[in-house]
Amino acid sequence: MNTATNTGPGNWKRAAGNWPTAIWGLALAALLPGNASAQLATDKLHGYALNGNAAFSPSGMGHTGQAGDAAIDLGTGGGTLLSTTDPAYLSALNAAAAGDKLTVSLWVQHYAVSASSGFYFYSPSSTSSGNTSARGFQAHLPWSNDNIYFDTAGCCDTSLQRINAAISTYAGYSDDSFWLAWHHFVFIKNGSDKQIWIDGNLFLEGQSSNPLPTDFNLMCVGSGLPAPAAIASLQGMIDDFAVYGGALSSNDVYAIATGTAPTALTSGMSTNLLAYWDFNPSPEPSFSAIQAGPGATVTPDISAYYLLANGANAVNLSSIRLAINGTNVTSGLTILPTNTPPLIEGSIAGATIDYVSPTLFPANSTQTVSFVYSDS
Repeated sequence: MNTATNTGPGNWKRAAGNWPTAIWGLALAALLPGNASAQLATDKLHGYALNGNAAFSPSGMGHTGQAGDAAIDLGTGGGTLLSTTDPAYLSALNAAAAGDKLTVSLWVQHYAVSASSGFYFYSPSSTSSGNTSARGFQAHLPWSNDNIYFDTAGCCDTSLQRINAAISTYAGYSDDSFWLAWHHFVFIKNGSDKQIWIDGNLFLEGQSSNPLPTDFNLMCVGSGLPAPAAIASLQGMIDDFAVYGGALSSNDVYAIATGTAPTALTSGMSTNLLAYWDFNPSPEPSFSAIQAGPGATVTPDISAYYLLANGANAVNLSSIRLAINGTNVTSGLTILPTNTPPLIEGSIAGATIDYVSPTLFPANSTQTVSFVYSDS
């Protein structure tokens, strides 16, 4: 288990971890100033991290418009990504999916309608004839044709995997200016029954008889899957992204759409809340230690990397210290402002902190890694 202790602005922060590995590979620090790329958002329940190159919006631009409320801004140019391969989160997600019930709740404001995904839960087993995109739980919100598509356990059979409808069939829609305001969306699979809700109103209900997969190994928010080329990311902002290991009731959906926090549902469904990201950045630097999730692609010499995102004060690169098994190895670090080989296909921009042990550790042995940093 990895821990990070924040002791206040200007003080040292220490993170330690035990990593089973043959070679301790890379740590990545996302230390870009201001609201630049390489942000990190931690969920409010367990600390699960979403990492990527979307940016926190300024305070007050979240869906409530209140001071202190921020969102994740995916921009207008594509190529932005938020994702997680956190093993603990994926384990909880797959355990919940075994009951064939999941709910995703999120707020979205668009700059422009584009061919993109609002979220994408990757499942290697979720394929179908002629389509190998592995859509375990995915929504186009909307696609470039103004249709909302909700795919589960593959794509795109309309009795087994997909429900979809044009936004023009929604009573609250008049023209595409609809997308320029904040709206609340909920996507529910409850056995074979599937629903899409908009602003507390049922937009679409249908049947998808394929049960949910239990091999999710990647979740992307605001985009489709990462790829070597530009990512087809949503052009706009996302706020209050929540995942429930069950099916929300109509009362629950309405409560969230009218201001209740995902953690405060009176029905008790909040106990089934798997993760909740409100995207309000911490004043302290944020820390996350990432390891590959099940089925993630890694290069042979990478066992883990660290992510740091600025808070109110920037992290000083010169403050970084690294120790292996209690021995300070900082002098052996190479720090480069470049991309790092990622745990999943794609890339995360930031500063690469590279250290390779001069001798191989014994196979299956456990090493203690201590990583220390300070803000300005």
